[in-house]
Amino acid sequence: MELTVEAKSENITKVSIQEMFSNTAKVSFKIDSETFNCVQQFMGYYKAMMFSDIGIAYEILRESNIDKQKVLIEKIIYNEDVWDCLRYDILSKGIRRKVLQNPELKNYLAEFRECEIDFYKFDESDKVNEMMNKVLTNLARRL
Repeated sequence: MELTVEAKSENITKVSIQEMFSNTAKVSFKIDSETFNCVQQFMGYYKAMMFSDIGIAYEILRESNIDKQKVLIEKIIYNEDVWDCLRYDILSKGIRRKVLQNPELKNYLAEFRECEIDFYKFDESDKVNEMMNKVLTNLARRL
């Protein structure tokens, strides 16, 4: 049985509880002066900016389609060692902003203050899944 939440905010569409925390869940949030439609878009934009691919960064920012964002992100030329060192902090910032700016997510996550969160099914990479679980668990404990 899939549990769903009827969103009260225009920023969140009707999705399963688990899907709300996915990097590709369409949940709008702002960082600095930019609005992002998902964490994937934020991370791609930030990655492109970090590695001086300004053109791709702004293409990612303008693209609302998640699949097209992913294609653009794959075009970024970057240093894997540098990215590995910074990716957790970037992911953490995106997830924190997404959750804190959307009361439905914040209230739901707050229910898990005493739990280890394991949303391992969301993303393809085990490394990303481990990072997401750690970020969400730490954030839930602070709410």
